[in-house]
Amino acid sequence: MSSTSFMRIPFLVLAWFLPCALLAQDVEAKYLKLQESYSQRLQELERTYNAQQRDLLDKFIIALVRTEQTYRDQGDLEGVVMSRELRESLLENPNILRANNEWPQGLRDMFDELIRLRQQNRTTSQNQLDDLNRVLLRALEPYKVEFTRQGNLEKAIEIRDLQEQLSRGLGLDPGRSTPSAANPVTPPPTPSAVQDPNMYAFLLEPRAYRDTQGISVRRAAQEPALTLEDGVEESRMSYRFDGGYMSMPDAQLEAFRGVAGRNQMFTLELAVNPGHVPQGIGGQPAVIFRWGPSVYDANLAVTQEGRRLYLFVKTTAPPENRNNYKIDLGRVDDQTPTHLMVVFRGTDLVIYREGVDTQRLRGAMKGTFANWVPSPLVFSRGSAQRERRAERTGEEAALGRWYGHLYLMSLKGSQETARQLDENHDRFQKMMDR
Repeated sequence: MSSTSFMRIPFLVLAWFLPCALLAQDVEAKYLKLQESYSQRLQELERTYNAQQRDLLDKFIIALVRTEQTYRDQGDLEGVVMSRELRESLLENPNILRANNEWPQGLRDMFDELIRLRQQNRTTSQNQLDDLNRVLLRALEPYKVEFTRQGNLEKAIEIRDLQEQLSRGLGLDPGRSTPSAANPVTPPPTPSAVQDPNMYAFLLEPRAYRDTQGISVRRAAQEPALTLEDGVEESRMSYRFDGGYMSMPDAQLEAFRGVAGRNQMFTLELAVNPGHVPQGIGGQPAVIFRWGPSVYDANLAVTQEGRRLYLFVKTTAPPENRNNYKIDLGRVDDQTPTHLMVVFRGTDLVIYREGVDTQRLRGAMKGTFANWVPSPLVFSRGSAQRERRAERTGEEAALGRWYGHLYLMSLKGSQETARQLDENHDRFQKMMDR
């Protein structure tokens, strides 16, 4: 399938004739058809991309069988063991690809080639998506004009906002369908940056990200105002939690609350290294962070429970008998850095581990973020009620303490593109490799 084959889809061709052919009575129906056709093509791209990625991995696993036999013929015990361990690991969890510096050179070369081919496929898929979004961007304009002419300003504004999001994702100046040397893309002015969905509404990174050559510096709406209690140590590379907690005032996430609530989307990036596994057992989760009075009533929270991480998200339509949704983010290992990105839009949620999309949950959550309330952001601490319980019973687990390293956390009130997600993980990996 070529990168431009989607341009032959009828709705996209029809869209060019809308200014002279669109009738008032059928604009709603045609706009709905436009959305449905775009969604169908987007799902086709996703299916093709996932199938190709899986095919590359399957071929690699088969090649590992031959490689193991080669090492066996050579009498190379370490090569045999490492080939087998990698193959078994990928069969058990095909979504986690992590290199080992102790591998023999031949095995490392094979792995590097797999990563190169998967990255090449990801780039091709992203280019196809960009092409699709460029055509959609142009197709939307007649609908915005017609809805405006009819007085349906709510729908026209919705389309305008979508055009702006598409433009930013494509690196275009909002309001234009192609780049222009005379109108270069410029960053939003500082006074309005706090309202820009593509600005980091919240960003927490140790100083190594700011003073290491070759690592891009991110722009945030405001500097974090941290309060560190005993048992939390800020180093150049991380925040180390060893029985203490850290907090920030309500105002730190007000920008994010506003932008995410307006757009009904967010991107969370989090990198951690548990001090020990398991943690948070016996019904007392270890709180990595919570934004709300307690984990179970938080706007957002992430916990470690045993060997797994969980995300909590509150909406106006929570599951039965719960105040918020609880989503499994996957397993963590002792003394092993884990990089996570969670992208939510509308009702769908995608989880990325080590730069790879490991879960796509369609219809994962219902409702909106209209019930998000101002609250301090707290790390490694349960609710105030738990604090009182701990004082009364002496039960340390009730404190919700989490032990480990926090490498970074960021929040944006927008959906990151595949290219941005790749860059985020590469940036973290470069920092860890230094």
